[in-house]
Amino acid sequence: MSDIFDYINWRGDLTFGQAPLNCVDSLIFSQMAYFPFDGLWTEEENGKITLAEAQKRLWRNLEQGANPDFHMAKDRELFPAMASSRRFGDLKLRDYVNLIDQKQEKQFSAVTVLMPEGAFIVYRGTDNTLVGWNEDLNMSFTTPVPAQIDAVTYFEKEVELVEGPIWMGGHSKGGNLALYAAMFCEESLRSRITGVYCNDSPGYDGTIVTKDHYQLLEGRLHSFVPQSSIVGMMFDHVEDYVVVHSRQIGPLQHDLYSWSVQGPDFVRLSAVKESSMFWDKTLKEWMGRVEPAQREAFVDAIFAILGSTNANSFKEMRHDILKNSGIILKTVKNLDPETKKMVLDTMSLLLHSAQDQMPDLLPKIPWKKN
Repeated sequence: MSDIFDYINWRGDLTFGQAPLNCVDSLIFSQMAYFPFDGLWTEEENGKITLAEAQKRLWRNLEQGANPDFHMAKDRELFPAMASSRRFGDLKLRDYVNLIDQKQEKQFSAVTVLMPEGAFIVYRGTDNTLVGWNEDLNMSFTTPVPAQIDAVTYFEKEVELVEGPIWMGGHSKGGNLALYAAMFCEESLRSRITGVYCNDSPGYDGTIVTKDHYQLLEGRLHSFVPQSSIVGMMFDHVEDYVVVHSRQIGPLQHDLYSWSVQGPDFVRLSAVKESSMFWDKTLKEWMGRVEPAQREAFVDAIFAILGSTNANSFKEMRHDILKNSGIILKTVKNLDPETKKMVLDTMSLLLHSAQDQMPDLLPKIPWKKN
């Protein structure tokens, strides 16, 4: 089946004036949000630099020995593929931000793409930093998290600077941020939004983000998940979603490069798999059993354990996996009895929540008879 590279080869010679933006374009922009744009243009060039020129500068930096952090290996292929296409290469970029704040437990990044008419504001999903994953899990007990507040501020600033329709989107947490900004921005600005695209994005605390908030964007919200989605089924969702075929299995389907494309659309399926529903029900059951204060203490303890390695990212942690594994085990061993009990009790509740969902799944497993 085709993927986004095939789409660029097929559609890349058509400008957005010739063929309007579609869900596959939004997916490509969502992956583009992970590109290491840091330092590629000056303030004077903001809003004037093309995607093609940004790619040339990054590749020149690579030739000079720079080592930018590419989120995925295929990003090194996607950037030049977009840059050399007529569809994406001449689009201009503005207001790239990439903020990491350990103290606030915040990871926020976004960039605005100036379209022939209007703009596409794209938010980056969770990167490899520990603080980024910490903030994601913070969503299980608090709303808004710092990145969601920043997402609203960023949107309200950008929409005042451009004319015409506004599209928004992102992958994983990026889609969550886009939707949050669209729902909680100034009411007068929301009418500018043409579409919000969420690609395998987690939901929200249903006591704070209600059905009424979703209805503010009725007809403009487009949510997509792969057939075995885990991340995209987390927390509470109200919106309908489209199921997309992925060539990967299980959690690896979160990789946008694995999503199947057919023309200007995804290869759509009728429903998610039983495994996806299993994890959805398990996590909801667990959150119902564990009070927000205990979830917060659990998340704080887990990241205190990981932080004992002094690594800032999972990439750094994997660099010396034996040493860091030893540090983590020693830290766990030295936890005070109260914290250790809390962590074990919370994990036990998750296990029991999974076990409670098994009867619904087991009868549907085709057991092989001897």
